[in-house]
Amino acid sequence: MRNNFSLFINNRNEYCLKSTKLEASNKTDIDVALFLDATETSSVAKGLFCDRVDKPMLIYPEFEETEDLTDVEKFAGRVRSILKKQCICWTSISMQLTSIYYFDLGNFVEWDKNRSETPEEVKFSFKKISLYSMSVPQQYGGLNLNNKAKSRIYAELGCDLTLFASAFVKNELICETLKMFGSEEEKRTYLPMLAAGDINGAFCLHEHAFGQDIASMRIEIVENCHGAGFKLNGQKSWVTNGALADLLVVFAKVQSKNSDQRVFSDPSGHLSVLLVDWRKIEGLNNLIIPETAILGNESAGFHIAHSIVGNSRYSFSAVAHMLHHSIEKNASRMVDHCPNRISLGNVERLVN
Repeated sequence: MRNNFSLFINNRNEYCLKSTKLEASNKTDIDVALFLDATETSSVAKGLFCDRVDKPMLIYPEFEETEDLTDVEKFAGRVRSILKKQCICWTSISMQLTSIYYFDLGNFVEWDKNRSETPEEVKFSFKKISLYSMSVPQQYGGLNLNNKAKSRIYAELGCDLTLFASAFVKNELICETLKMFGSEEEKRTYLPMLAAGDINGAFCLHEHAFGQDIASMRIEIVENCHGAGFKLNGQKSWVTNGALADLLVVFAKVQSKNSDQRVFSDPSGHLSVLLVDWRKIEGLNNLIIPETAILGNESAGFHIAHSIVGNSRYSFSAVAHMLHHSIEKNASRMVDHCPNRISLGNVERLVN
């Protein structure tokens, strides 16, 4: 007997399996339906191709309660108020039914020139509204927002990539690393302080010659010859918040010792992640690290790096949304400026 299944697509773009009844060789009707009305949700790629997106397939779930959306909008409004009051000259334009805020490029450049770091009043205001606790669980004093809610907040910070980077590193790199891979003691010690904004964190992944190629990094840890723990040596570059950080998440290659006590690089390329309290040290050369400072296990570095960096990329699209409107508005100003530029008292027609 040959089972005969017909595949069809219904109006909801779901693939369904329809069974038919066949007459077997013994003239007995046998229902060969193995999956009656079985459905398989189409993929995101197919949905985009058909201009239909299956929302349950996305990583941004709908808000369960209307109050949740209201709370997020209120939070975003507080962030916007701080930026409008203390940072940048903002303007509101009406696009369809939504008010889109963008910054004035000229005023922003002047404001940015006159600061060497984020102003203290801005950092204090962000601490007051718990901006740095978005990824911290509530039991440690955080807000524990989901990705969709955080995207809304990052969109507001898209006007200033410095402010965004500071909040991004704390929430998506430091707090998420501790939340996912830290011990309970490390969570109790550092997450409340990070949530309150009392300490800063930095994610030490890049190296000068290798960038994000973590398989080629040179900074290494080796077992301490004079006691327990490990010894760390090396340098990191392009560390956001590095000059202000109190807590470092450091990625380093593991070295081992053979029977003759000679140091050699681990051929398996094991990568470790260390939690370093920067307040107690002055550099990364010959730094003694206790065994408890290793997050996960000695070979969990690749998994942690890919998990944290990969899971945090959603925030960039939120920032791009804000930049799109800002650049679009300022681009039109630049286009208007070109044919009417005044030089030496005369209008230069740079564009015909």
